[in-house]
Order: sequence, then structure tokens, then C-alpha cells
Amino acid sequence: MLMQLRRRDTIPCCTYLRSRIGTLVLLIDLDESATITNRAQEIVIRLRAEGFLKPGDRLVYRDTMGNWDEILHGEQLDFRHLGLAGLQQALADVSTEDASEPWLNLTREIILQG
Repeated sequence: MLMQLRRRDTIPCCTYLRSRIGTLVLLIDLDESATITNRAQEIVIRLRAEGFLKPGDRLVYRDTMGNWDEILHGEQLDFRHLGLAGLQQALADVSTEDASEPWLNLTREIILQG
């Protein structure tokens, strides 16, 4: 499912793909503008407002360098490096059949500036 965008007098400031598998939210930075790392707070606020990210969910992302990290989204945001082994463990920890194909339900998200 691709998100439809309306033309506005703003420019994209963060573009990424997202997927939800059980309690795991995966993001992939598309490196088209600002990064997930730099816009983490905006992204978390948006995902929470949409109900896509819930308390207790893990938020894992691939940054523009191809590294897998986790955004810890409690009272304050923090980051933790996972690497490929950490990503594989996060997928293994998800208690759902969908974890075998996490990339099938990716959607494109764009955060606009302004």
C-alpha cells in the first residue's frame, strides 16, 4: 500500500519504508533527504499518532550507511546499534508467522518540512 501525497509548498525532509510485524516496527531509510536518525523524534511522534507504533514495540531501522539500529522510544529517545545479528534476533523474537517475510508489507512514508 503506497501512501498518496498531496502537493504542498514544502519539501520532503525524510523518506523511508516501514513495515510492522507483530510488536516489531521496521524502517528503511531511503537516503533521499534528511535521515531517520536526524528526524527520529518527528518519526516517532508521527508513528505513535497513527497508531503504527505502540508502547512496548521495538523500533528497528536501517540507516543510510546500511547499519541496523534501534530507536528506544520511552520517555526519551535513545539509540542502540544492533547490526545484522541484532536484526535477525529481533525478527526471531517476533511471535508471528509474518516474521518469515518482513519485507512483503513495506509502505513508503515521507515526512514533509514546514
